[in-house]
Amino acid sequence: MKKIAWILTLFLFTTLSSVTFAAERYQWMMSDDSKGFFFDTRTIEFGKNYYTGKTDFQTVRVWIKTEYTEKGVNERLASREEKGLDNSGFYDLSYSLDRYEINSNANTILYLSGADYKENGLVIRSYRTEYIPQSIVPDSVGEMWSKEVFIYAYLHLSDI
Repeated sequence: MKKIAWILTLFLFTTLSSVTFAAERYQWMMSDDSKGFFFDTRTIEFGKNYYTGKTDFQTVRVWIKTEYTEKGVNERLASREEKGLDNSGFYDLSYSLDRYEINSNANTILYLSGADYKENGLVIRSYRTEYIPQSIVPDSVGEMWSKEVFIYAYLHLSDI
């Protein structure tokens, strides 16, 4: 009986530890019936001033993970179809990882790069851009991302 209790305790500890570990990496920000948004807490970094090399606490680079439901995949497929883009591989879309640079002082967001993935982790397509920063629209998803990421970054300053 003690052996069964010990095995059950070990199983629960292992299971709960791995769930906690996974939850610590990606911080939930928001979701709806088509997708959920998370940011990667392990790769947040403050920007650097290009001239002085000093840390710029007004700029943060962050990976945003978007997990798609079936409805979200269908919306993404329809959007790509409207634009005349090839949907090869996108029927198996599970999640996207996108890198952004957010500047709280200028109130801008800049898309840097990203990739779309199948559930097994295989890349469907990757992207890289050289766009200019865009103004963050008030009461938008971008504004919510900015607030969530900066709050986390400042609360965990010693970890970044």
